[in-house]
Amino acid sequence: MTDSIGYVGSSNFSEASADKFECGVLITCPETIKQVRTEFVDEIIQYSHPTDMSALKEATIFIGDFRTDLARLMVSLGDQLAGSNGQHPTLESLQEIIEVIDAIEGGLLCLDEYSEHEKSSELLSQVSEVIDIQSLRKLRDLLEHYDSHLLELAEFSVEDFINSYLNEPEIAKEAYDEHVDKYIQLATNAAEDKEQQLHDAAKKELKEAASLATRFVRSSENALEKMKELENSIWDFDNT
Repeated sequence: MTDSIGYVGSSNFSEASADKFECGVLITCPETIKQVRTEFVDEIIQYSHPTDMSALKEATIFIGDFRTDLARLMVSLGDQLAGSNGQHPTLESLQEIIEVIDAIEGGLLCLDEYSEHEKSSELLSQVSEVIDIQSLRKLRDLLEHYDSHLLELAEFSVEDFINSYLNEPEIAKEAYDEHVDKYIQLATNAAEDKEQQLHDAAKKELKEAASLATRFVRSSENALEKMKELENSIWDFDNT
């Protein structure tokens, strides 16, 4: 693809495909080429990596990519709580963060492959010392523990709370006929109070979660530098 002509299609140019038809389209409109490059090609390149990477290189890329995702998801979680009550973090948003944490830990496990390399063992120890994996694990525990306010708020439903309130034996006994509207209003008020309490508690908990995430992200910057040194060490080891 150049600025004046582009080809989008199959490209099996080999002896094995010599007798086969290739299908594609030539683009000669500069504006269209620019649009294709911006919307497709640049993004494909951004998220593409070589297929012949070492486990160490893969771990480095994984951690680099996912630490960025972690920071983005934490900001998104904060945005969900930034408004008034009625805005909840979702179970999906919490699960996304947990999955990113698991992916980062999985990337770090790739480093075990190099633990017996004499030249790299010292750097590997430095990586383990530098990266704040404990903050990452505490963050996961904070988000998925049964008494997590963020989790409780994500699971909270005003409608379910009202129904549960009205089904309490003492309330159900009184909430009939002319008393229905009164007790529905009482249930609604109680639900709003509960939601606000959870919202306030979740905001405080978010500060702790953000602090843990920040500690990890900052520590991972140094760890990634160590991992690059480790990669060079392995390269020297494998080629001497």
